[in-house]
Amino acid sequence: MDLQGIGAIAAAVVAAIAVPAALLAGRWQMRAALRTAEETGRTGIAQAEATYRAALDTVRAEASVTHLQWRRGVRREAYTSFLLASQRVTEAAQRLRNECFDLPTADMDTLRDELRGAARALREAALIVSLEGPDNIADIANRIREGTYNVADALSHEADLLEAWGSLERACQDEEQSARAVVRGLRDALLQLRARVQEDSFRGDHRALADGVPAAITEARNAVRRAFAAIPPGILPRSARTLEDMQFNGLSRVLSTYSDASGDLTAARDDFISAARIELEGAHRNP
Repeated sequence: MDLQGIGAIAAAVVAAIAVPAALLAGRWQMRAALRTAEETGRTGIAQAEATYRAALDTVRAEASVTHLQWRRGVRREAYTSFLLASQRVTEAAQRLRNECFDLPTADMDTLRDELRGAARALREAALIVSLEGPDNIADIANRIREGTYNVADALSHEADLLEAWGSLERACQDEEQSARAVVRGLRDALLQLRARVQEDSFRGDHRALADGVPAAITEARNAVRRAFAAIPPGILPRSARTLEDMQFNGLSRVLSTYSDASGDLTAARDDFISAARIELEGAHRNP
């Protein structure tokens, strides 16, 4: 074989070795590139997941803070509205008591309607507090509601008594001669009943005595009922029937009831305000 043939064979052998080597090197390079790409992809995915989780946590935290602030605002509004509703009831009852001497019956009925409307508003406000909670504040709210009603009842009863006596006194002066005589007869009978009650050592309601009402008081009471029966319709207001109760130490009992109820209401309001402040400030500091 000449040199040219040997060179061709050698070249062919080299080429045969170089091609697989190139293919093998290319495969290694491809695998390395794929591994690099995979690592880069995993790193990118991990970073994306971390970024997403961080963003999600931020959104959740902001949403939680926003929700707690909204809830705090709702509770604050409920608590404030409830306290104001309680105050409106007591103010309406006080107006009724303060005006009972000067206003005609129609205007007094208007004040009574205002008091009933304020009482309904208080019930509604108390229900909202019970809904919003928490339980300890809802419990105190129930104390305030009952205390407010007790104060209003005492003031309303006092207003009935004073209105009735004022109407009786005015009727003694304003009515025509025939009616004036029977009205004054009722007033005299009531004063006699009061005198008989005050003569007795018992300072409660004699009508509740287990051993019965003393004879002198029973006689005076019957005289009052006969005097009431003689009054023509329309001269005295409906509250005039409370005049008998007034003579049985009724006014002093009402004033005592009002004093107790007012003290209980003041204490309940103070407890409510303290508990509400703790609840609202706690929600503000610890969202």
